[in-house]
Amino acid sequence: MKICAPKVVISFVTIIILTCQLSFSQVNSTGIPLFQTYSHKTYNASEDNWSITQDHRGVMYFGNTECILEYDGFSWNKISVPGQTYIFSLATASNGIVYVGGTDDIGFLDTDSYGQLYYKSLREHISDTLSINRVWKTYASANEVYFCTLQRIFKYNINNNSISSIELPENSFWSFLVNDTLYVDNYNAGLHYLDGTELKPVRGGEYFAQNDIFSILPWAEHTFLIANAENGLSLLNTQSGQVSEFAFTPEARQANEVLIDKNIYAGAAIDSNSFAFATRLDGLYIVNRNGEISTHINTETGLPTDIVTNIYLSSNPSGVLWLSLIDGIAAINVGSPVRVFTDKLGLKGTVYGVAYHNNSYYAATMYGVSILKYSTDKLSQFVQVDGISGEEVYSLINFDARGHQKLLAASVRDIYVINGWKASSLNLGIEAYQLLQSKVTPNLVYVATSRGIRTLK
Repeated sequence: MKICAPKVVISFVTIIILTCQLSFSQVNSTGIPLFQTYSHKTYNASEDNWSITQDHRGVMYFGNTECILEYDGFSWNKISVPGQTYIFSLATASNGIVYVGGTDDIGFLDTDSYGQLYYKSLREHISDTLSINRVWKTYASANEVYFCTLQRIFKYNINNNSISSIELPENSFWSFLVNDTLYVDNYNAGLHYLDGTELKPVRGGEYFAQNDIFSILPWAEHTFLIANAENGLSLLNTQSGQVSEFAFTPEARQANEVLIDKNIYAGAAIDSNSFAFATRLDGLYIVNRNGEISTHINTETGLPTDIVTNIYLSSNPSGVLWLSLIDGIAAINVGSPVRVFTDKLGLKGTVYGVAYHNNSYYAATMYGVSILKYSTDKLSQFVQVDGISGEEVYSLINFDARGHQKLLAASVRDIYVINGWKASSLNLGIEAYQLLQSKVTPNLVYVATSRGIRTLK
């Protein structure tokens, strides 16, 4: 066992995920992923951000209320979009070009003679008799770019630089590109797909009538994971037309109730096992294939706001989930096995050591000993162990006493035995800094005190 020297200051604890020890059914049971937030003061534009994409070089782009933000990992650049506010959608096509959907205009980012990006409108390719309105979604397939409004879809052919318009039926809502097929939600008739220039009903899609769909993600072959406002998550088999509620386990039912309550607004597949959902009321949730909420990140864990407007999974580097926020931008490293516990999750003050005992994590802090309390519907947090609060605890060890492990804690007042949520003093009256079990004599513990080294049997 590696023993840290006394008085070493650790501002937070990082723990490698050990899936054999902890159940994913507990929210943030292994801590929260490492993440970085960027305020409007950092990128020097409006607080509000709406859309995200990444080009082939790995450079990130964000649709802001004032402009398009370009971020290469080191510096921020503002690309002006004349006459535009609210850049609601961005997409990168196979040719590497970033396409832009704004308000009453569509366009793309071109390069000038100095190698600088600038916005170029495609409005000249659209009849003057057609209004564009707000372009809520922009998608790029192999040879085409879809600029999607609530009234019509503008389909841009990359090869011949032409735009065709597809009128949408009344009360249409958002569009989604899944496996190179464009799907359109309609409040009156449910889910449809685009076949050439014609909208055709999806088998089983009528289930989603009288509702608004906010996310469609691939779940399995011929099966979508669909998020809508009224019913939360549902599974739609497009071959059979069967719709299943996201309630195949008690955890899935509970997760769905939470997402309905928090207003799902966008979704992204992290991998075949994990799905991220942005909400309008409570930050980001990650749900696994078992239907369990594994991760929840909101203002309590460090986000500047609970309103997430969009999410995007980066491919370079892989495993980074970007969030556009109503107040800033966030990058969450969901692909890393490292998770963090901070004061946001109950760890107050300096942390001097960590121990894993009887399927629970314990932390020695300047305020005593805390134990990780798991939760299935709220944030798992560290809470104080009774009987040792208010004392600086410098060391925790698992002491093997003839096959029976005891958790010992060294504090400024005494040495304690930790049993679950309670600490019992040994009444030795010493100021202890470090504990170390002897490898030669297993029933012997060396104790570093303010008056030298003592032994404890």
